[in-house]
Amino acid sequence: MLAVGLAVLAVAVALPAQARASDGPRFLLVSAPHGATVHSSPGGPTIAHLPAATPLGAPTWLWVLRTTPDHRWGRVVLPLKPNGRTGWITLHGLRTVHTSTWIRASLHAHRIWLMRGSRTVTSFSAAIGAPTTPTPIGRFSVTDSLATGNPSGPFGWYAFGLSGHQPRPPPNWTGGDQLAIHGTDDPASIGTAASHGCLRVWPRALARLRPVLRLGTPVVIMPTAKRAMAVGRASAWPGLRAPGRRAPADRTRAARFPTDLVLSVMRSVLTASLAGNASLHAVAPMASTALPAVDLLTVDRRRLPVR
Repeated sequence: MLAVGLAVLAVAVALPAQARASDGPRFLLVSAPHGATVHSSPGGPTIAHLPAATPLGAPTWLWVLRTTPDHRWGRVVLPLKPNGRTGWITLHGLRTVHTSTWIRASLHAHRIWLMRGSRTVTSFSAAIGAPTTPTPIGRFSVTDSLATGNPSGPFGWYAFGLSGHQPRPPPNWTGGDQLAIHGTDDPASIGTAASHGCLRVWPRALARLRPVLRLGTPVVIMPTAKRAMAVGRASAWPGLRAPGRRAPADRTRAARFPTDLVLSVMRSVLTASLAGNASLHAVAPMASTALPAVDLLTVDRRRLPVR
């Protein structure tokens, strides 16, 4: 029994490190299956109406940057021009989910990172916009998830449409202005500044991203990876503590909960062990809710975003 107590103590020591590994940005996403009316402020004038589906047919999901104290209104990233627009929608009756998965992209590094909180899951080289058609920077979200039906075509076998738009499309271009992360039929361009604004990646990158990038997933594109991380953290839900700022008492207790629980069990086990009449009962782990898979659409590649 004493050996069991020592084993539990080892788990208690390891828990803080595990908790730190899971620290980092988490984001709030909302589904708008019937569309949404966008206001300039909570309950303020109407500034736009969002449809229930994107032009490519995907259901509308939005990235919520913040909410009112009563959580009835949310400020969302809008898939409208110009880039960077936000507005408020009512969250009443809408489905919301939290995620720690997001994409950060560095134009200087020609690279994208698949993130889980503050932890890098993997990263990929990417082609960015050419000097005459640069990739816009900002906070965007995944609006579409598309199988192109043409693996050898200009968009590769898969594409993720984003909420951003290319304000400087090439002359006589008829491919639309929606930004995207997609494949390419010009693999030599990956790692260079060659696209019309989109981020081009390898087929294996698309295969890695497809299962985890759900609709609404945040995508932060900045000149540097460091700046993208800072913007991602600043946009987290409900907002990360500034370094050195003490957490409120209730959050401190919540943060200590796993360790305190294990230490409490350990003390009980050791006390009973010394008495010679204890038994250890299993504690059921807390279940986590799995997020649904990303919606998959197969579309005519002529309707895909800009390259």
